[in-house]
Amino acid sequence: MRLQALSILLASLAGCGSERAAPPVEAPRAAAVQQRDWRAAESTISAADMREHVRFLAADDLHGRETFTDGAARAARYLEARFAEYGLEKLPGQPSFLVDYTLDENGWDPAGSVASWKRGAVEKVLRPGVDFEPLEPTDEGRTVEGGVVFAGYGLDLPKKGWNDYAGLDVKGKIVLVLRHVPKEKERTAAADGTPHRAGFKQDDERGINQSDGAFNAKARTALAHGAVGMIVVTEPSHEFDDDMSLVARRRVPPSAAEMAEIEKRKAAKAAAPLLAAAAKAKKADRPFVSVMMTRAAADELLAGSGEKLADLQKAVDGGRKPKALRIRGLAATLAAKSTEAPRKVTAQNVIGFLPGSDPARRNEWVVVGGHYDHVGEGGLDGDRIHNGADDNASGTSGVLAIARAFASLPPSARPARSLVFCAFSGEEMGLLGSDAMLAEGDLPVDHLVFMLNLDMIGRNPDKKVEILGDAFATKVKEITDKANVGLDVPFEWSGLNYSASSDHDSFFSRHVPSMFFFTGLHEDYHQPGDSADKLSYERMALLARLGYRVLGQVAAAPQPPRFIHQLLWLGATVQMMRGAPTVTSVAAGSRGQAAGLKKGDVLLSIDHKAVATSAELGEAFDRLEPGSRTAVVLRRGHARVDVEITRAKQGYLGIMPGELTDEQRKSLGLADAEGVLIRSVVPDGPAAKSGMKDGDVLVRLAGQPVGDKSLFLRLATIGAGERVVAIVVRDGARVELDLSLGERPTGG
Repeated sequence: MRLQALSILLASLAGCGSERAAPPVEAPRAAAVQQRDWRAAESTISAADMREHVRFLAADDLHGRETFTDGAARAARYLEARFAEYGLEKLPGQPSFLVDYTLDENGWDPAGSVASWKRGAVEKVLRPGVDFEPLEPTDEGRTVEGGVVFAGYGLDLPKKGWNDYAGLDVKGKIVLVLRHVPKEKERTAAADGTPHRAGFKQDDERGINQSDGAFNAKARTALAHGAVGMIVVTEPSHEFDDDMSLVARRRVPPSAAEMAEIEKRKAAKAAAPLLAAAAKAKKADRPFVSVMMTRAAADELLAGSGEKLADLQKAVDGGRKPKALRIRGLAATLAAKSTEAPRKVTAQNVIGFLPGSDPARRNEWVVVGGHYDHVGEGGLDGDRIHNGADDNASGTSGVLAIARAFASLPPSARPARSLVFCAFSGEEMGLLGSDAMLAEGDLPVDHLVFMLNLDMIGRNPDKKVEILGDAFATKVKEITDKANVGLDVPFEWSGLNYSASSDHDSFFSRHVPSMFFFTGLHEDYHQPGDSADKLSYERMALLARLGYRVLGQVAAAPQPPRFIHQLLWLGATVQMMRGAPTVTSVAAGSRGQAAGLKKGDVLLSIDHKAVATSAELGEAFDRLEPGSRTAVVLRRGHARVDVEITRAKQGYLGIMPGELTDEQRKSLGLADAEGVLIRSVVPDGPAAKSGMKDGDVLVRLAGQPVGDKSLFLRLATIGAGERVVAIVVRDGARVELDLSLGERPTGG
């Protein structure tokens, strides 16, 4: 066997290749030593250690590790101690493993915000930030007064067969509405297969979805019916309590460039109505104030009328109209004043660092991360602690195991690139911790070459592990297959079925090649039953070893994976090749082909802005508004070519999709990934107008097969306004239907 072949073989077994060729006589010995070191390091990954990490992080006395709580702080200190114990270094420029990040919170003035109620001679003034919190504060802090009317869930959706305002007169009144939507727990994804965490399905015959229950949507509806104010309260059946931390809107502060763009848009649209219902009311000189109230405060408000919030919810869920559930003799006063600037709050990520062995590549960072926060406590009966063993003590334990393994390597055996080990907080609040690390520059994007995310890797041992990333980064399939030799972890690739549900998305959205290990949802997701005794620790250890090998290969390879820009609406892929953004594929019949794009074209500018890097390319495409036409300049060979591309709007079919069982597919003669069960057809939607019916099985759209995982992607590729042929199976026969895709509704 040749020396080169021997080195490659040893690298594949160890999960990492030798970076610098030693003298010929020493190379076999050096490779053998490296193989021994890497195997010894991998052997430190054990199910017992990972069990111990989960046992601590998912213990009751951490109370669910919600960000900004003492439980989360204790978890952070535990992680800090482990990183120090393993011998990791602090992130360059940081004084501690605990890395602060700053968020903007709300921006309302307690002194100028009011919620009070009165019934006869009894009056109650609520405490801001304790009993209530404004949802849309305004500069003026206007005050509204009016009788209180119970309006169910605050929905008026005639096309979906639900109207809480039927028969109600709310003009000049303040409506009391439940926070979510009917059967909220069952509505875990929007219609038409919108990207969602794997396993979530819409399950509602009416087509009501979570966007229908958005605060702004309910405010617009109340305003349209003449109300002057809205009190929102979390319905008693909801799993979580309703302390004000659940509605405090925290966000990563906008950058200077983003602020400049915001001010520019404000100036350009100074005369246009804003989205917020309060701003719309101001423009029309109609005051409107909306607040969130705790359940305890709402029950006290209702007590004098002999009603209980739980009874009102049960009545509405059971089919009674709110007009029959009157609240008598009750009036309220509301005011919501904003402050000039949001309040600044600080949270902490826990970050460890291991410098690479090659000075020339030490500034290229490979990241492995997982969030250590969870959702805290909630629920009305029994166990209220959401321990979050799988979500995500499991992934955090994987980060710790991989960190220990790499840290145990002798310095000379470490991979060429540096490794960053991240335990993020704020994930459950909207990926805040990971997003802030990148936005604030603690993780400089220009240093990052790869990210592996571990989130929920502990359950469903009888199912394949889902790995996201193969369609969005080069080489990851080959790297993972090589790393899996001897581990034999059964997994399946997500392909184009992207999910933005975890911290990898903060990196993906900045065009950093990323992967995501995920073992799937289960009945204990975000429930008190997500406990440490239900995890499969042996498989968790296998996944940690797989991650260790994948990261080792990426950190040692001569060239890391490249980001693949999947432009579904254009029907093209673009990636950096030989230092230039290059078209790598153009689908037949796509908008890209119609515009004249060809494989091998080099993109020089988009919308008159030069693009020379992957980041510039991604940002340029992200700026394009759906429905817009944009000039693109290409280099084809030695010639300059000018083309114009159109960004399609998301296509909308108007169905509630469901997943077929293997038995159903077999009986219909369908392939494994083919077929979408039509649970229900949205009235007056494109599918309904074409003649599609409840119970049909959609098998092809625009000449291409579709399944529950590919439907959204097909709709994105086709786009709104396109006329297509859909083929459904109905009563055992295939039926062709002509339809024109619509534009996805915005809800409300």
